[in-house]
Amino acid sequence: MNHKEHRIYQYLSEPLTIVGMTLDELALGMTGIGDGLFLDSLFLKSLFFLSGIGGVVILKRVKKMISGFSVGSFLHWHFGIMAGRSPSWPESWKRFWLS
Repeated sequence: MNHKEHRIYQYLSEPLTIVGMTLDELALGMTGIGDGLFLDSLFLKSLFFLSGIGGVVILKRVKKMISGFSVGSFLHWHFGIMAGRSPSWPESWKRFWLS
């Protein structure tokens, strides 16, 4: 009998992490660092690098304060931006009205 098939995992609801960062944190950091790589001005490069790193730090702190926070769900529920979601869902103003 295989013991792994009866194992109960504790963290089923945790999001996918890569290098200790969730996908939204990784995208925010990579955007800031990637934009900084292609700029010519040293001031703008440092500004984009620091904004990328600072954005990840701030996002991690917000997630610790609010358990279950996700930028994708925040954008979806407040602004109606449905990245990777079905377009048949109701608009954001209808969701506010129903809740």
